[in-house]
Amino acid sequence: MTFVVRVCAAALSIAAATPAAARQVEVPAQTAAVVEESYRLQPRDLLDIKFFYHPELNESLPIRPDGRISAALINDVQAAGRTASELRAELMRLYGETLVNPELTVIVKEFAPQRIYIGGEVNSPSLLRMPGKLSLLQAIFEAGGLKRSGKATDVVVLRYQGTSTPKFMKVNLTAALERGDPAGDLALEPLDIVWVPKTKIAKANDFMDQYFRQLTPIPLTLGVTYILGGLVQ
Repeated sequence: MTFVVRVCAAALSIAAATPAAARQVEVPAQTAAVVEESYRLQPRDLLDIKFFYHPELNESLPIRPDGRISAALINDVQAAGRTASELRAELMRLYGETLVNPELTVIVKEFAPQRIYIGGEVNSPSLLRMPGKLSLLQAIFEAGGLKRSGKATDVVVLRYQGTSTPKFMKVNLTAALERGDPAGDLALEPLDIVWVPKTKIAKANDFMDQYFRQLTPIPLTLGVTYILGGLVQ
């Protein structure tokens, strides 16, 4: 009962923290600038590249699934994983080899849909939209919560880094689930993949079901019980 109360309280807290769709929030210009500067470009973002002295080269470029853009006069450039300022510096360096005064700016015209995938031992594996900040525990609640077979101590998060190799993280959510400890949670980022593995008991039950109940014609109700591979009479 205590666990249910804590889960309900956490769910209510999440709901209260989620802004209403119609609510308009005015963000101070300084704060907005900080957010834009820290944002890492992602595949499917649409960029405006504008030149101060060479307007004929102005163009809108989508970031391809491989994280690159195809700009005029230069080879493909890695964009995903960089901030707009970092990409601007790289483009100016590359264009500086062929242009005089290659002063330019990079503007994020459209942001890619902000989503994460959550699967494994949750009740509703799905692709979740990220309207704003989203923690690992919130995402699990959005996916219907953990199944009884879910292993909260070894939740895996794969994070896109702008390369073909994602960052691997393993999170123990026990403290966040049982005590509401925010230090045991993790802030998710767009394109994260969350996977909840099975507990050892769940795997043992799968083994029993696959190899004994389905393949063995002898019923297991004759005073013999298997417990995690052991035999008890």
